[in-house]
Amino acid sequence: VQTSPERDVLTIANVQKMLHYTIASYGSLRAWSSLVGDEDARILFDKLVDERKRLDRSLTEIAQESLYSGAGSR
Repeated sequence: VQTSPERDVLTIANVQKMLHYTIASYGSLRAWSSLVGDEDARILFDKLVDERKRLDRSLTEIAQESLYSGAGSR
């Protein structure tokens, strides 16, 4: 299977789509936990949202590096 920077970026974009769905879901659960007064659950979902956001930023950086390095090799 041949790889290219463009293919790598498309793969990362698809992973990020799923990740964004997860962030939104955890964010909703965090809000619900606050609403019902479950502080332990709110803290857990807050940590999960933060972790997923950091992962999303890392994936964006990887995609950008892949494109920049691929553009220079042409």
